[in-house]
Amino acid sequence: MVKSGESKQAILNGQGQPYAHKAEGAFVSRQAPASEPNHQAIIQAQPNQDILLQNGQALSVSDYIRQGPDLLLVGPDGNTILIRDYFTLEDAPDILSADGAYLPGDLVVKLAGPLTPGMFAQAGAATGQQAIGRADTTSGDVTVVHADGSKGILHKGDPIYQGDVLQTIKGATVGLVFMDGTTLALGSNGRLVLDQMVYDPGTQTGKSAFSLVQGSFSFVSGQIAKSAPDASTIRTPVATIGIRGTMVAGSFTHAADHHGGIGEGRQQQLKRSRGAAEGGRSSWHNQPARS
Repeated sequence: MVKSGESKQAILNGQGQPYAHKAEGAFVSRQAPASEPNHQAIIQAQPNQDILLQNGQALSVSDYIRQGPDLLLVGPDGNTILIRDYFTLEDAPDILSADGAYLPGDLVVKLAGPLTPGMFAQAGAATGQQAIGRADTTSGDVTVVHADGSKGILHKGDPIYQGDVLQTIKGATVGLVFMDGTTLALGSNGRLVLDQMVYDPGTQTGKSAFSLVQGSFSFVSGQIAKSAPDASTIRTPVATIGIRGTMVAGSFTHAADHHGGIGEGRQQQLKRSRGAAEGGRSSWHNQPARS
């Protein structure tokens, strides 16, 4: 798998298809032509090989669906990509788009959910986990999918849990407050995964990690980020940000490319106030916060 700081690039053959080849630390698998008319492409997952999509599928806005051992990607236009045997591998492969955006394998697994999802339930129902925070504000429809696969609508005051996947529709927003005092807001058309939150109030130390898949966010650090360098991180499809200051904000959105197709257009604008935000896998442009 690719280490932090290494570039994910593919070596292409004369037909524009990726070889199964290691390029600067990244493995990419050959994309087979679709053999079924209802799939845009069919790819065979291989051990220790990342998967490079060559057809312009937008990773950030696709739905990720388990079909037994296989992973099905469904784009907003209805196009589908089938990745065979994805869930049979010990380490789920990272998935890359041709322009450099990527989703780590562990994040893909979370987006796809468990093999046997739970039933639709009201947010805040018992999940067998301790809450890591709550929804402080909500506007519009905000959905939550818990780690056990149960789904619900998130309302103001509802608890949130490690492993939750939050999604906002157009015009909707949600503001979260975590147990260490961290606040995180997700904007319209957003998708956010609450990967990890461990906090000891006695020592005021811990670790937190979040993954922004799509949309805009703003983050004001609590005690965890102040306790140690990189104790709090936010992943996006192009970078991992180590939070070492007070406030960071940015966005990742897909956009139509100059040919008119849908690609992984990137709009990232980071603001920094009394601290630093460092990109882990690609460069970020930081600007001082304006009063």
